[in-house]
Amino acid sequence: MELRISYVFTFLLLLFSCTNSKSVSYNSFEGIIKYSVSFDEGDRSKPAYYYDYIKQKYGDVALYHFKANGDFLRTYPYSGDKGVDFYLYKNDTKNFYAKWRNIDTLFYYNVTENMLQFTKEETGKSEIILGEQCSFYKISGIDTVGGQQVTQTYHFSGKPYIDPSLYEGYNDFFFSKIIKKTKSPFLKLILDMNYYKLEFTAKKIEEKELEDGLFKIPTGIPLKKY
Repeated sequence: MELRISYVFTFLLLLFSCTNSKSVSYNSFEGIIKYSVSFDEGDRSKPAYYYDYIKQKYGDVALYHFKANGDFLRTYPYSGDKGVDFYLYKNDTKNFYAKWRNIDTLFYYNVTENMLQFTKEETGKSEIILGEQCSFYKISGIDTVGGQQVTQTYHFSGKPYIDPSLYEGYNDFFFSKIIKKTKSPFLKLILDMNYYKLEFTAKKIEEKELEDGLFKIPTGIPLKKY
């Protein structure tokens, strides 16, 4: 009898351990973060139409929807007629989808490839955002196609928690490397694209369960790899 109880206890212990290990990634944040978006034209060394396009590309509000399994959806409700409607990332395939307004095609690519060649990184203490003391992580790279330097400065507090293991292999724009460092979404992102800058600043964080359907790839629309 004691031996049987011991076997049952051992089995339950192993079952609990396996269940725990499979659910580690699902401790990641699930919910929505609302960001304000601002645009800095820099020295306007490009033609005027270039800056007109970038200015309306995202509008002044971005809504980032995070699923605990690593999927995410980014929507831009006030982008212009030629702006981005949404970005969708599917963690199981490592595919990133992009839909522009007034274009009947869904473009996608695989994030395991990174077009940026690493040049330098920097860390330090940042500001207080939404009541949280932040640090910053700055990482730069050279675009291997266009040759321009791209610098991302992530301001983060470590909250809410994002499980870095979810994004292993997400190499585009050094995202896997960034999440390993920050373990949380950014509370402010300064994206310096050399000819202009974009700044995303968190205004509201809402932790909530999101419907799976929100992260489904749209059907009835042509797909094109780019």
